[in-house]
Amino acid sequence: MKIFKRQRLSYGDSGTPETPFQKAGELWDRRMGSALMQARNWRLMAFMCLGLTTVLTVALIELSSSSRITPYVVEVGSKGEVRAIGSALDQYSPTDAVIAYQLSDFIQKVRSLPSDPVVLRENWLHAYEMVTDRGANILNQYARENDPFKSLGEKTITVEVTSIVRASKDSFQIKWRESHVRNGSLSETQNYTAIMSLVFEPPRDVATLKTNPLGLYIHDLNWSRDFNPKTTNNKGTLK
Repeated sequence: MKIFKRQRLSYGDSGTPETPFQKAGELWDRRMGSALMQARNWRLMAFMCLGLTTVLTVALIELSSSSRITPYVVEVGSKGEVRAIGSALDQYSPTDAVIAYQLSDFIQKVRSLPSDPVVLRENWLHAYEMVTDRGANILNQYARENDPFKSLGEKTITVEVTSIVRASKDSFQIKWRESHVRNGSLSETQNYTAIMSLVFEPPRDVATLKTNPLGLYIHDLNWSRDFNPKTTNNKGTLK
C-alpha cells in the first residue's frame, strides 16, 4: 500500500496557437463580409428605386394620355378691368353680354358681304365653327338658296347689330340693319330679326379650344326681314 501517491497532471487542449497570418485572415474576412453586406444592401436599394421609377413613369404616361383641356374664361370690362376669372368647365355660365358678343359676331360673319372673296370664305368657315350639326344644316340650306359668292363684285353689305335680348332660357332675339352699297353708293337698307337657340359643349381638345373656347354653339336659328311698307319682298325666312 502506497501512502504517497503521485499526483497526475492533466493538460487541457490549449488549441492551435494563432499566428499573425491567421489574425490577418480574420481581419480580412470581417472587412470583406462588411463590404459584401453593404454591396447587397445597395443592390437592394437600387432595385427598389428602379421599381419606384417604373411605377412613376407608367403613372405619368397614363396621366398624360388622359389629360384634359381646361379653358379659363376672363371677363373684361369696358375699361379693360378684369371682372371675373373661372374655368369654362366648372359649370361656367356666361353672362348675356358675352353671349351677345358671340351672336353679334356670328350674324356679321354670315350676313355681311365683303368685297374680298378670301375674307368672305374665312367668315363662313368661322361661322360653321359656331354651330352644331343642326345649325350647320340650316346654314347649308341658306347657302344653297342664297349663294353669297354670286354677288361678289356687284355690291357689299355691312351689318349693324342694333339689339340682342334674351327670349327664353336658351334662346335670344337679335335685330340688325343691313346696308347695301352698289358702285360706291348706298342703294338700300334692310332690317332683320332672328331667334337663335344655344347649347353649351365644353371644348375637349386644343383645336376646339382655339376656335370656340367658350363652347357656345348655335343649335337652331330662324331669321326674317322686318316688314317695311316702302319696300317689297318683306316676308321670308333665312333670306
